Amino acid sequence: MPPKKRILCISNDAALLATRRMLLEQSGFTVVAAFGFAEAMGHCSTDASFDLVLMGQTLPPKDKKSLIATMREMDCKAPVLSIRLHGDEPLPEVDYTIESQAGPVALIEAVKAALGVAKGATSARSISHRSSRLSKNSSND
Repeated sequence: MPPKKRILCISNDAALLATRRMLLEQSGFTVVAAFGFAEAMGHCSTDASFDLVLMGQTLPPKDKKSLIATMREMDCKAPVLSIRLHGDEPLPEVDYTIESQAGPVALIEAVKAALGVAKGATSARSISHRSSRLSKNSSND
């Protein structure tokens, strides 16, 4: 059995963080939960070997940008999936975005697509074109 994909899940909302952690773990992923910027950086400084970084919509865009820049400096090369509020522009620094109202099933599909583990998928990009909720940022192509 292949090892479980490891996800760093970051949020400024404890209830959302706990819910996402439970949802992701029930879907077969290993989750490292981080409450805010400082805790996320602590996890990255001790072990940056994540398969995906999931950033919640409660993180301000400036914090998301700073987190990504700092993680890249720490050699964390995991793709970033950002949950954003409806109407917010996607950040060019993130690899994938999904709107916050997409729901739990769409979130799991987006995570699997970003990881390239969706059933029948050859890459995350092939999934993103079939889903109106998941976007692959074209600035990173």
